[in-house]
This record gives sequence, C-alpha cells and structure tokens, in this order.
Amino acid sequence: MAAFPVLYTKSSPSLTHKEGPLSGQDIIRGAYVNTASKDVGIDPNYGKYKSEPVVGNAPIRPPACEGNPQQGQQQLGQLQQHLAAAARQLAKATTCVAAAAVLALGSAAPPPAEAVLNNPRAPVARTADVALRRSIPAFNTDVREVQNRLEAIGFKLRIPQRKPWQSMGDDAAAAAALVANRQLMMVGVLPGDEEKAAALLDDIEAVLVRLARSIEVKDAERTSIRVANSLEGVASLELLQAPGLPYQLPRALAGYPILAGRAVVELTVEKATGEEAFVDQNSGDGPQKQTKLVMVLDGFSAPITAANLAANFQAGVYNGTPLSVSGVSVLAGEAAELEDVDAASVVNAASPADRRSGPPAALPLEMLAAGDFEPVYRSTLDVRSGELPVLPLSIYGAVAMAHLPDYSGSGYVSGTQFFIYKFDRTQAGLAGLSFDEGEFGVVGYIVKGLDAVSKLETGDRIVAVEVVSGLDKITTT
Repeated sequence: MAAFPVLYTKSSPSLTHKEGPLSGQDIIRGAYVNTASKDVGIDPNYGKYKSEPVVGNAPIRPPACEGNPQQGQQQLGQLQQHLAAAARQLAKATTCVAAAAVLALGSAAPPPAEAVLNNPRAPVARTADVALRRSIPAFNTDVREVQNRLEAIGFKLRIPQRKPWQSMGDDAAAAAALVANRQLMMVGVLPGDEEKAAALLDDIEAVLVRLARSIEVKDAERTSIRVANSLEGVASLELLQAPGLPYQLPRALAGYPILAGRAVVELTVEKATGEEAFVDQNSGDGPQKQTKLVMVLDGFSAPITAANLAANFQAGVYNGTPLSVSGVSVLAGEAAELEDVDAASVVNAASPADRRSGPPAALPLEMLAAGDFEPVYRSTLDVRSGELPVLPLSIYGAVAMAHLPDYSGSGYVSGTQFFIYKFDRTQAGLAGLSFDEGEFGVVGYIVKGLDAVSKLETGDRIVAVEVVSGLDKITTT
C-alpha cells in the first residue's frame, strides 16, 4: 500500500472573520506595536528589547562570565586557538580528498585539448594595406602614435549601434596635436627626403582637419574615408623614416641578397583566348585582353624572399610564363627538382645584375611573427597557439613562394615558383584565418588589379614584368 504524505494545518478563520489586535505573544517587536492591520502606538518596552536581542518573543541574554574578567579573556583565547586548529585540519583533509579524487579518476578525466582556438578578434591584419603598414619598423614613436590613434578611430567606427563619437574626436585631436609638432614628426627622415616628408605632413594635417569635422557631424562614411587617407600618408612618412632593416640576419644566411625596404612590381597579364575580359574602372577604354597587377614586395618582413623575387622579375624569369589557376591560387613558374636541398639552397643567390646561371632553386622558409624582432627561418608558425605572422596569408592577393615538390617540413621553399593566394573567408577557420596560415611565408600583396585575379584562368600568361622601384634597396649581407 502506497504511503502518501499528510499535510497538517491549523484551521483558518473564515474570510469574513474580523481581525482584532494581536496578543502579546504574537507581536513582532519593533519601535512600534502593530497588528499587521492597524498601528496601536509606540511600544513602551522597545528600549528594553533593543538592548536585549529577541528571538520570537523571548529576549536573548549573553551568559555571564563566571570568575574574573581575566579568566574570561583567557578562556576566549583558548577557544579561538581551538577553532583555528580545527580549520587547519579541515583544510588539510579537503586537499587530501581532492588529490585522491584526481588520482582515482585517472583515465576518466577528459584529455587535454589538441588545439587552442583563436579569438575571433585576433590581432591579425585583414587587408593588404593594414598588413603592409604594420610591417614598417617604428623608428619614430610619435608617428607610430598617430597611426595608433587613427587605427583606433577605424576600429570604433565598426561598432554597429551607438558609436563613441566623443572618443573618436579625442583620438583625432590627439593625432592632430602630434602632427602639428613638425620637429617631432620629422625625426628620422633621411637627408634629401625632408621636402617630401614636409609635403606629406601638410597633406596629413589637412585631412585631419576634415576628419575632425566629419566626426563632429557624426558622418561615418566620410570619417572612414578620411581615416584611410590619413593612414596612407602616415605609412608613406614611416617609409621615409625607415632607412633599412632593424635587425641583422643570422650568420648562416650570409651570402643571400636582401631587400632592405619595399619594392613595387607591375605585372602585365593576358588572356590566352584573346578574350577582352579585363575592365579598368579608372579608364574609359572598355574591356581589354590585357591588364596590370601591381605587387608590393615587403623586405621588412621577408628580406631574402623579397630580394630573390624582385631579382627574378628584373631578370625576366617570368616573361611569357603561363599561369596555373585553381580555386585557391594563381601559380606561376616551374618547380625545381632537388636531390639535396641543403647543398643547393644558396646556389646562384646572386644580385639581379649577376644571374647568368639562373635563380636559386630553393630558399629557406622565412616568416616574421607579430611581436618578434626578426624573422624565423626554416620553421613554420604555430598559429593554433596564437603565433601570428605580420604578413598574413589570409588576405586575398597574398603572394608567397610555393613549397618544393618533395617538401616534407624541410624548411625550404621554391626559389622560382610563386603564387597569388585567393583567400576565401567562407572557407576559413574559427578566427577567420586560412587553414594554411603559418605554413607559407608571405612576401607581399597584390595592391591593384585584384578584380582581374578572379578572372585569370589556366593558360593565361604573364606578358611582361617591370620592377617600378626598390632595386636600389637590394644589398648582399
């Protein structure tokens, strides 16, 4: 027979029962005597119960200490010591129980994670101009502070709802105050470039004035454009203040030419079918079968790789080269077959003017991690642990050297075969990074003609290449 709990209750008065004053036993003591329905005046015994705590209706009186006061203090001290000792024993017992529980779990405990997931706000550049700007060595800290203030405005502009216009105005004012101090801004400019630097500062100062106005009227579109224009001028100024590399290459790499700065290359590509598929938005010439891609090679982050690729371009290695196009890349050049990569790695690593026997077959993998002072060689980056490159692969138009055909972690890449990466955010990982991030050393980016990259097909050709600038920055270590 099932047993059911029985709820015993006192009988309740009817709803028509008229409540009267509570009895003395039912009164909850306070400054006033009340019956929950009407106030019956000041409690004459309030002072008594205030000095003697009350539980229910009975006052609580502390027990009197028998004996003299000194004996009471002694007893209190002994009690406190006993309590402290008991607390220590309890803590020790708890620790032992926890340790035993961990040992008892053994293999039942969850295994350690195999990967560290990156924060979606990982500090990696998302566009080519940002990556190239951040790769410039900060020789003038005041100019870099102007850059930081402007980038902060750009970040705050992405806040979707109530934008912090006051904070953006403060950043713009701080940047303008720094730019107004020409003596600080000109520090580090090389002799002969002072006039060019002064003109850049004039332009930056004028744009900052317009930027302050657009922030004042809360015009997000104009603010974004003027931030971008200001940052472009700041990057140009920083290049004038960067006389070379802020580090020295390892002795083991002596003999390789290096690019101590930037080089700009212009590639003319053509459709193999003769189709007029390329449209230049800045001209009214209509569709064309040829177009130009502008590439920036960054020697600050990859000095050996950038110098080698610039020398290849200057020597005409890729003139007439057909392209191999896939969904993820545009590949140019032929891969070299190597039996001994280590022995052949520095062969023909000569300057652009002395490449009679051709370019080197292999180069050491070269990458500069964010926060490091110099590149690492023959080693990939552990992106899963937060090691991020200054020049990310996860940007549409990134340029890198291809792996060797027999690449198996040897630490060497092709000295002739390069590719343009067609990054697709929809195929990226958690942090918006390519799954190949950290495996390839990016040497630069396509900064103009990105629309044409998506129209290239296998069989299209590189017709001609011109190194517009930067050859004078190639030196031998």
